[in-house]
Amino acid sequence: ELGVNLKVVTILFPDPWSRRRHAGRRVVTPEMVRVLAGVLPPGAKVYCCSDVKPLSAEMQALFLMNPAFALDEGAYSELGEMEDTPEL
Repeated sequence: ELGVNLKVVTILFPDPWSRRRHAGRRVVTPEMVRVLAGVLPPGAKVYCCSDVKPLSAEMQALFLMNPAFALDEGAYSELGEMEDTPEL
């Protein structure tokens, strides 16, 4: 069975497509979340990271809309959100 041995999935800086018109090209989609929910065993972790805060929030929302996933409050409080930095 696919996914049985997976314990952690990391999705790091997946989307250079930050504009709304490119949303269809994004890596984290409702379909991807459904697939991961179907193959990951209970207790598996998914870590997402983006340097674009709205995309990070969008990824988090997509995972939290699926009942197979929950926010790990301990990891979130330790790693948290990125701080806003001034534009270069």
